[in-house]
Amino acid sequence: MKFDKNSKYNTTALLVLIVVAFAALVFSMLVNINSVVAVLGKVLSVVSPIIYAFLLMLVLLPIADFFEEKFTHLLKKHRNYHKKAKVLSVICAYVLLLLVVALVLLIVVTQATRAYSFAANFADEYVPVLNKFISDISERFSFVGSNLKTIVNAFSKTLSDWLSDFPSVAMAVAAALGNVVSTLSAWVLATIISVYAMFRRNKLKAICRRANAALFPQNASAKVSAFFGSLYRNMVYFYSARAYNMVILAVLYYLALLLMGLEFFSLVALIVAVCSFVPVVGTLIGGGVGLFVVFVTDTDMAGWFVLVFLVLTVLDYVFLRPKITNKKVHVSLGTTIICVFVGYFIGKLLGAMFALPLYVTIRDMFIAWHNKKKEVVKNSADSEV
Repeated sequence: MKFDKNSKYNTTALLVLIVVAFAALVFSMLVNINSVVAVLGKVLSVVSPIIYAFLLMLVLLPIADFFEEKFTHLLKKHRNYHKKAKVLSVICAYVLLLLVVALVLLIVVTQATRAYSFAANFADEYVPVLNKFISDISERFSFVGSNLKTIVNAFSKTLSDWLSDFPSVAMAVAAALGNVVSTLSAWVLATIISVYAMFRRNKLKAICRRANAALFPQNASAKVSAFFGSLYRNMVYFYSARAYNMVILAVLYYLALLLMGLEFFSLVALIVAVCSFVPVVGTLIGGGVGLFVVFVTDTDMAGWFVLVFLVLTVLDYVFLRPKITNKKVHVSLGTTIICVFVGYFIGKLLGAMFALPLYVTIRDMFIAWHNKKKEVVKNSADSEV
């Protein structure tokens, strides 16, 4: 029996096979989602210095571009002024970064020593104050007051146990410091990589374009280039805006909490501002941690801190962020929450930070494709008429 070759059926069968294989792969990944997430976590931990370097570049590129423009204007009469302007702009960007890091470390180290002395005297000095505060609440709201009293008593007992068992606390602190050292080493390596990438960014872009052209056909290469170019721009818009917003919030919280006379005003301002780098969820976490610190150290000011937090958060969302964030990366509050949670589920903190720029890129490309399709249909209808 002789079988005739039919290229149409062969192509259809191949496409069906690819779809079935892809569906089986997706189903297998969903069934073994915990293993997939674990593997992704290990991969992210290995390549974390490169990811951190990329994030540093995204934050510092607008600053470097700003300084490069200024130095180019100042040095245009000199020889090789473009190269000199680029070198000086990168140096200025990283000097600013080092100043910010030094300021953060100064705040953390200074207030960490005060925090230990505070913790040592917590049971004797502050627990009675907290108990009086809770008793006043209990007279008005018995249910809330009783629960708060249970929480504070448990916390004070736990703190006393920790302080009495100092060797085990020291070992836990040492283990935590080991993780901190590991993270710091990754960031140091990331800084070195980012410095090289900042100086050679034009050459790296050219290498990426050549690799894209070599790996994909011409039509696919153009689409891949458009996708990653849009993703890169959205990341620059997003992360630079988040960084500037974080710095401004840190200053506002610092001044507000300083005027309130809080015990750890600079540490609370730093916590709230750094947590706000992650949209919505980070703001809530930072406000919760800050409220806990204020409640434990100065219970009378806890209500005022909540008021200041709400006022600055509203001002941030209504006035500050629209001025800083590029219009192309604006998304609704509900979409932001969904993107952050999905990103965190897939890739923990890094996933949550990359989720929004990726969503905005896919959304913009889909809108462009849909508009192009509508235009083609409209032109076809006009030609028929």
